[in-house]
Amino acid sequence: GAVTVTPSAGTAIDINVVMQKFGVSPTADAGLHYVLLIDPVTNRTVRFDVVSATNGEYDYRFDNVGPGQYQIYAGTDSDNDNRICDAGEACGAFRTLDAPETIAINGNRSGLDFISGFPVNLFNLANHEASKRVSP
Repeated sequence: GAVTVTPSAGTAIDINVVMQKFGVSPTADAGLHYVLLIDPVTNRTVRFDVVSATNGEYDYRFDNVGPGQYQIYAGTDSDNDNRICDAGEACGAFRTLDAPETIAINGNRSGLDFISGFPVNLFNLANHEASKRVSP
């Protein structure tokens, strides 16, 4: 499709638009995932969990987490370089990969759900700052 923008002065501009609609499978499985709890100040992994999909969902848990500010990332490590979210690997972050949210932890938390998958982007994900080390 196309969108036409007509400025108050000047010539109208046509912008081509491509839209894709993706279906979600209730039994989707992007492979073994590492879910990382990251200290956003030091960018170090504080805790991690290794999880597999069950009915299209990955349940993760971090025990013995001290109070503080954290971010959560998840992804695969297909090339076994101890980093998730490299090019060609599944990747996600709480709330979104494009804008990871820093959350305050001062007790038990639940409902920190987010999407992890294989990004379809026009940039090289290997250079994206989301690439995170699996081991602390």
